[in-house]
Amino acid sequence: MKKGITKALAMFCATAMIVSVFSVNVFAAEEKTEPQTPMEQPKLDEDEEQEQNEDPQVAPANQNEEPVAAPVNQNEEPAQQEPEQQGDPQSATLFANGLITQADINNNGGMLPIVSGTYTLAEDITVSDTAHVVDAGTQIVIDLAGYTISYTGTGSMYKLGTNTKDGSDVHVYGEIKLTIQDSGNGGKIIGSDNNLGSVDEWVSIKNNKVNVGENANRGGCVLIECGCTFELTGGTIQGFKAGDEGGAVLASNGSNFIMTGGTITGCKALSGAGFAVHGASNGTDTGSSVYYHKNMDDEPEYKKLSIVATATVTGGTITGNEATDLGGGIRNLRANLIIEGGTVQGNKAKNAGGGIWVSKGNRTNTLYISGSPVISQNTCTADSKKNNLYYGDGAIFKLNGTLSSSAEIYVSSYSTEAFINVLDINSNSYSLDSFHCDNSNFALEVKSGKVRLIHSLPRIESYSMTVGGEIFLTAKISLGQYSKDNCTVSYAYEYTKNGGSPIACGGTVSTLTPSGEYYTIKMPVESACMTAPITITIDYGDGTLVSNPVTIQQYAKAIIKGNYKQKEKDVAEALLIYGGYAQVQFNINTDKLPDINGIDFVNDVASYGLIAAAYTPDSDTAGAYAGAKLSMLSQTEIKLYFKKSVLGDTAPEMTVSYSSDPVTATASGSYYIYVIKGPTGNGFSAKNYDQTFTYSVGSVSGTYSVETYLQVAKNTSTNQAMLNLAEAYYNFAEKCQAL
Repeated sequence: MKKGITKALAMFCATAMIVSVFSVNVFAAEEKTEPQTPMEQPKLDEDEEQEQNEDPQVAPANQNEEPVAAPVNQNEEPAQQEPEQQGDPQSATLFANGLITQADINNNGGMLPIVSGTYTLAEDITVSDTAHVVDAGTQIVIDLAGYTISYTGTGSMYKLGTNTKDGSDVHVYGEIKLTIQDSGNGGKIIGSDNNLGSVDEWVSIKNNKVNVGENANRGGCVLIECGCTFELTGGTIQGFKAGDEGGAVLASNGSNFIMTGGTITGCKALSGAGFAVHGASNGTDTGSSVYYHKNMDDEPEYKKLSIVATATVTGGTITGNEATDLGGGIRNLRANLIIEGGTVQGNKAKNAGGGIWVSKGNRTNTLYISGSPVISQNTCTADSKKNNLYYGDGAIFKLNGTLSSSAEIYVSSYSTEAFINVLDINSNSYSLDSFHCDNSNFALEVKSGKVRLIHSLPRIESYSMTVGGEIFLTAKISLGQYSKDNCTVSYAYEYTKNGGSPIACGGTVSTLTPSGEYYTIKMPVESACMTAPITITIDYGDGTLVSNPVTIQQYAKAIIKGNYKQKEKDVAEALLIYGGYAQVQFNINTDKLPDINGIDFVNDVASYGLIAAAYTPDSDTAGAYAGAKLSMLSQTEIKLYFKKSVLGDTAPEMTVSYSSDPVTATASGSYYIYVIKGPTGNGFSAKNYDQTFTYSVGSVSGTYSVETYLQVAKNTSTNQAMLNLAEAYYNFAEKCQAL
């Protein structure tokens, strides 16, 4: 019924034109450039720019028909006079009474209106060319009225705004608004396989200089630039394509897209298949001054241009769109996206953000959310964990109003960090039940005014290494939704010695040290066991996590190849050499020796003995001192040997200068053995290998250090393996001191 009435009105208007003349303004046609293929950078030459500044004429519907004579009574008012519209008056035969017919489109070069007015479709029409609106202040409303626009052109169906550069000056033609509504039922704008979008002429500001650039093939249906606005309140935009961004719509810098209703569906693009909002890469939010023009010929006004684009969705549906890269439904880059309602469902992207992809790029952007939006059931073909609202790169996500309990928002993140802030509550009310996570390994919690993602299960976040007398592998772990009181953490590795049975090492970690949101555990590893795979087990009650194996050798090589300071690389390399010789000396894992700098590790292994020569205690008249050993496995400890036959049947206690606790001896054969640890009780650090201490036991006293042992070994040893080990450790310790 609606379509019938509208068609009758169109016929009446056509008949009325025979007997009266209407003073109706029509839009000026525009010289068109051929659409570009994707990724080209088209530029208008001087002739084309001159043509755009002229006022092209529109031919009447029938160019062979004589103009209709004026009425006899020149003072008679025309029937159904239309309000005067902006722009140069043209033929009264176009868009009479604000109705759009196929004849109007044909007579206007295949374009829709480009001057202010409210226009209503009178029938289904086919549009073949871009309507480029450049006069500032133009307000266009297109009412689909239940009919269909079939667009067969290659550029954007509507392009709002433009800019030019004259030397260092940028001239902007913008502040235009287009509204598409549907007062009928089922109005559509349908694209075709020909669509690629138009040239996006963006503005950037760098070093206080304004510049312009071009990116082709954006905004398959509508491309918005330079402070212009497009509002979709009803109808369906369907089947459009863009070679780059914005299958249906692209809001470029300084522009606004508002969606209060309607549907965007079946559109395709590289990114932002439904729509994309894209700010300039350089400059501030307020931008820099440019020359604003009301039309091509007026005197410009010097004013600020915002380079931040904004999209606001309060209603409508975005569904069934597909991006070959990012953002199946929406892409937001360096811009503001405000979602206060609407539905984003059933969209698809290849790499991330099946529903919405948000990233700040090299500038700040914000996603504001409130109301009752639905963001769910979108898919990502490359990674099922990045389906719906995918954000990263430091994007900001805030509540800007109350979030209804009926909202349904599925989120994901590129990050592997355990704790990711999803939403700044911003002092607004919300329901945590509205949030869900695409990745089943994550859960949601609220802390310090933030809704955030946490790993639902314990995991190993990273490793680090501490080198010294002891080699520590440190693991940073998160416990997810579990507390440390409910988790038991242990580590294990094994080695073989002298070809025997494997020897198990490790144990339960008694202390989980808090470190921010994480916990750390320190695992001492014997230097000669640097090729032994180490695993961490976390028993969290409901299950067990066993980490992937990691070795000291792997970590040291990663330091050598990574982006570390040269001093740190030197330590890692020295550790590998020292550890390789230790493997040989202690005959540990000799079948797994690493290939380090072409070194031929000695395979003729002899057991090393006491180092007695070239060292004499300060006081030892009876000759009680027998020698020393240096333990370079789990801890660098010094073992001092004294003869039982001299000290007597009962071993006296030994005093050490840096400790108030005496050292007791262990009897072994004909010796008493005193084990001297470093000042911390965990062995001497390689950095402190030259730290001396004074000891006294019975009638013997003297001064000793790790360096003393190494120097004696280097100067007196006839065991080549022992000599290699002493020299390698000495070099390792020197590198540690340089840190």
